[in-house]
Amino acid sequence: MGVIKLTIAVLATLILLGCAGKTAQPIRVIEVTDSSLSCSQLISQIYYLENLGSDLSGKTDKQGRNASLAVAGSLLIVPFFFMDLKEGEAIELNAVRARHMHLSKLYQTKKCGQESS
Repeated sequence: MGVIKLTIAVLATLILLGCAGKTAQPIRVIEVTDSSLSCSQLISQIYYLENLGSDLSGKTDKQGRNASLAVAGSLLIVPFFFMDLKEGEAIELNAVRARHMHLSKLYQTKKCGQESS
């Protein structure tokens, strides 16, 4: 009987840990069509990535929130269900930064924004 209870407890823990946070869905750093983008399209995407990065950076610092939930979880089990352990936003933010760098280099390579004499 004890083995069955242990098996159920392990399975329940694994299921709950699978739900502990947002799964990362990072953007592609390099797209096939990047080399054909015009200067205005490049700058538009760079601005978009800056906005997206600032939104994600506000969501990545979960250490304080998770710590307070862990303390509350020592008294009650329920707060453990709201902890985000996957760090999906941090992975997405790194991909946004890498794409921003790629597009910025492409912008410079194409000599966008330079006045022709």
